[in-house]
Amino acid sequence: NPGDITDTPHAIVVNERFATFYFGSAQGALNRAVNGNLRVVGVVNDAHYNTLRDDSSRAMFVSFVPMRRPQMVHVLRTDGAVDAGIAAAVRGAISIHDARLRPRLMTGEQIVTAALARETFMAAVATVLAVMAITLACAGLYAAQSYAVSRRRTELAVRVALGASPRDVLRLVLRDPLITTVAGIAAGVPAAYVVTRAARSLLFGVP
Repeated sequence: NPGDITDTPHAIVVNERFATFYFGSAQGALNRAVNGNLRVVGVVNDAHYNTLRDDSSRAMFVSFVPMRRPQMVHVLRTDGAVDAGIAAAVRGAISIHDARLRPRLMTGEQIVTAALARETFMAAVATVLAVMAITLACAGLYAAQSYAVSRRRTELAVRVALGASPRDVLRLVLRDPLITTVAGIAAGVPAAYVVTRAARSLLFGVP
């Protein structure tokens, strides 16, 4: 309440992990004293405060007044996009509440995007490397087959002279690389599925 917003805090709110660790349960933490002069007036759900990957830590929430931090992040949740008008209205309301504050406004989506920046970058790098690997594999297969055909020019000429049709020659030339390609796909698809399942646990929140 307004009486708690003073230079010397009296009331605090803790999360469930804090309450369970020190007082056994959320209900048991209510109206209990912390550090002598702080009284627990509420318990909130656990949340991820720094990263989405780590477990939630024990947290204690106090009034912003004794912290003396004019630069604070205010998280907005709106029905639509946060435009200049909404941002100005929020800054005006915060200024009326406390003129010292210089809010930096962010949405929940922006915070999550920033938290997942490393995972998103790694996914982009993996995609580029995968495309390069496929390109190199195709180029290698083409080069090997081109060399094999060049070595068999005399044989192919003899076959054509003996009555082989262009379709027969084409089938003869493409049989080996098609077998190689089908074998590669048969081995690669299951392996890609396994790797994708493993990578999904590493790239949290990245489709």
